[in-house]
Amino acid sequence: MKTLARNDVQWPGMDNDIERVMRECSICQATHHNPPKAPVFPWEITKEPWSCIHIDFAGPFQGSSPSELLMGCHLKTCLDLVNPDLVRDMQFRKEKELDSALESGPLCLFIPQETVFAQNYGTAPQWTKSKIDVLGAAR
Repeated sequence: MKTLARNDVQWPGMDNDIERVMRECSICQATHHNPPKAPVFPWEITKEPWSCIHIDFAGPFQGSSPSELLMGCHLKTCLDLVNPDLVRDMQFRKEKELDSALESGPLCLFIPQETVFAQNYGTAPQWTKSKIDVLGAAR
């Protein structure tokens, strides 16, 4: 309301005058949007120290997140994926690792039908004999 009034007129004490008129106007009070207050729920009282710790993920606080202050590490959450700076840093780090790996060349070059040991993530023994299908490099 004050912004609209400032577009057309201006006088000393205009904000106070507009507020006073709004308070005294019955139509304004009847149509004024006044959402209900949300109930306040107190935290449950803990039985012993450190049995419940609440961490604010909004951080940072004095340059560090609360998790870094309490535990000395940054907690990764799905919210990190919407932080453009963090996503850019992760992509940069991955590209840098890939570049340095490619500069050093392959550690081992395999040819098709060569027998190698591959790690098995199933129920069989951990390492099983396997054959290379296509020409490639392993690290």
